[in-house]
Amino acid sequence: MSLYRQFSQVEEKIANLLYCQSLCYLCLLESQRLTQAIHSKYKGGGERSVEETAGLVGYKLPKQYQEPS
Repeated sequence: MSLYRQFSQVEEKIANLLYCQSLCYLCLLESQRLTQAIHSKYKGGGERSVEETAGLVGYKLPKQYQEPS
């Protein structure tokens, strides 16, 4: 009977260990999906021109000087 209890306790420990590992793996997968979603939403679209950047912060650039021809 004591041998049965030993194996029962070992099986319970293994089951708990596997359960904890599966929760960690689930957290990893969810985090990766969230990271990919955030990255695709906020990834840069390349460099902006000076005029576009000024417009984003509410400034207007002065007109460029052109020499009369």
